[in-house]
Amino acid sequence: SLSERTTLDEIVEKRNAVAHGRDSAASVGERLRSNDLRIKMSAISSATRKTIGAMEDHYTSGRYIKPRARRNYP
Repeated sequence: SLSERTTLDEIVEKRNAVAHGRDSAASVGERLRSNDLRIKMSAISSATRKTIGAMEDHYTSGRYIKPRARRNYP
């Protein structure tokens, strides 16, 4: 969803700001309330489930194998 994507983009931006010294972890962390953290954790969990599901589907369907070579695999 759009809100999920927005949340993930925000997390990435804040992580990068801390990693590159533009902001401190304490400064970023103190701006959030516990409910905000729950919402962010829910977005991360949802995105992770979707990513793992897509990867599992990709693997089980054999789409990572070239179509002409698929007949060589069970």
